[in-house]
This record gives sequence, structure tokens and C-alpha cells, in this order.
Amino acid sequence: MKFFCRTRTLVAVAVSASLLAPSSSAIAAAGDPQKFDVTLTGLVVEPDGKSLPVGEEREVKEHDVIAQGKLSWFATAKLEAPATVHAVDTDFPVAKETTLRLAASATGGDLATLGRGAITYCDELRTDRLKALGQLATLGLSALGSRLAKEMQVCLVDGDANGDFEKGFIVGTKKAPDRHMVDVTPVKYTVTRFDPVAGDSYLQVRFYDGGVLSGPSLGLVLRINGGNVGFAALHMFELNRFGLAGRMRVLPYQGFKEKKLPQLLGFGPTRIRVLAFDKARKVGTVKLERDWTRSGFVIQYPPQVVYIYY
Repeated sequence: MKFFCRTRTLVAVAVSASLLAPSSSAIAAAGDPQKFDVTLTGLVVEPDGKSLPVGEEREVKEHDVIAQGKLSWFATAKLEAPATVHAVDTDFPVAKETTLRLAASATGGDLATLGRGAITYCDELRTDRLKALGQLATLGLSALGSRLAKEMQVCLVDGDANGDFEKGFIVGTKKAPDRHMVDVTPVKYTVTRFDPVAGDSYLQVRFYDGGVLSGPSLGLVLRINGGNVGFAALHMFELNRFGLAGRMRVLPYQGFKEKKLPQLLGFGPTRIRVLAFDKARKVGTVKLERDWTRSGFVIQYPPQVVYIYY
């Protein structure tokens, strides 16, 4: 398994130690260079002191928080000066304040020519940049639509791991001649590990009484920069001084039945014992046996569904 997050249309794949030792090697292929492809390191959750006391029995009602953890990025970089990647006959600016995320792996193009110690950081996958640049194409200044995919990313490369980005490339190029790194004016960068996610951001385990349509359950709430994030699953693993441990696929909800209580439920490293459920009062009795520990995770988004009307 690899610790990364790609696009919202792909499920998160597995987690591996490539998180701690990122690779920029490419798979050699005959003929035209392969498309650039990057997998970014993901999020980290750790205790924030807002969970219920460990080991104490507590009554909980609808939406009550049992365990809460704060969020950070595994590794980010900030530029000491703005940078520009000139590719596909277009300038792609990277502002000084842009948060770049470490790539767990980067493949395609001519990345195989880099040494094993090369480091790649990329901005977030986005569509708005192409939309803005696409306005130039309508003016006849650049045929970007035929050369760039709708979703794209700008990446910067520190080929010799000396603290300067000196090359860059664009993820999302359609044509083989555009799949190569370009030189950029060397720019220094600062790396931060466990950089807090901006805004109102957390991962919670909450209690749900089930209402009239379903039974009671515990569920996860993921909030990033003030917005709730829907997901199909989280792929989690604990981070400790020895590296990665305990790979887990965590679903958003876990139900329980009153007749089978007490029951121990787990969401990643957390452990919550459901002791009782009062159906008349719609109140549960729970005991938090293990709070969040520092754990990495990537998000498996729900599959996108396209409706075609005819």
C-alpha cells in the first residue's frame, strides 16, 4: 500500500514505505514517453484533547463526538520565491504561498533520468487553471485544449536533493512531445512535516441513534478546511518511530444491535466499547478505550456517476 491521494475518480490504493522514502523513478518503456503520473502523500490524524476521557463510561446522544483528532499533511513545501514552469508553450506560475505536497512516487516522461535521491513536490490537482488558460485557446493564442487534460497539476523537482527546485513538469499533458521536464530558475524551498491543515479540520467518531429507518451506529466525520468530505473508506496506518504499522481499511459507519451489546468497535487505531443502547431515550452508553494515535490515511472517494439523458 502507498500513502497517497490521486484524483477523486480513483480509489485510494495501498500504503507503503515509499511514504518515507519517496521515489521519482519512472518505468522505462519503448517508444513514446509515458504520461506523467504522481501519487501524493496524504493526511495525518493525531489526538487533539477533545475526545471523551479514555476508560470512562459516558452516555451519548445523536451526533455526540466520542473521539476527535486534528489533521495535518504528512509533508509540505513552501517556496522562498515564486516559480514559473514554462511547458506546453505556456507559463504556469507557482506562487510563493502555494502549499506543495510531497510525492510518494512520480513516474512517466523523462523522470527515469533522475537519480534515486530526487524529490518531487506538486500542487493540488485542479481544473480551474486549465479553464482560465483555455480562454487563451479561444483567442487563438494556444491550442491548450488539445494538449492538456481537464485535470492537471504542476510539479517541481529537486533532482539532487540540495534544497533547490531546478526542474518542473506538468501532469495532464496529452501529447508525447510535451512529456518532459523543463528547467526552472532554481528556487529554494522549506519543508514542513505534519503541517496543520488550514481552517476547521478534524476527523471525528460520532454516535448516531438511527432514527426510524436504520439502527444505531458509530460513524466518522471528516472535515477539511471548513467543509465536510464524503468518502467510501479511509486507508489508515499508524505512524511510529519505527515507521508504518497496522494497515487498516476503515468504513464510514459501523452499526450495532442492542441484543449483541456490549460490543467493541474500531475506527483505525481508535477502540470504542458500546455498552448499552436505550431505544426509548435514543441514548447510548459508550467507553472510549483507545483514542486516536498519530496515523496516516488516504481518502477513497465514492465513485463518480455520470448521468446521460437522451
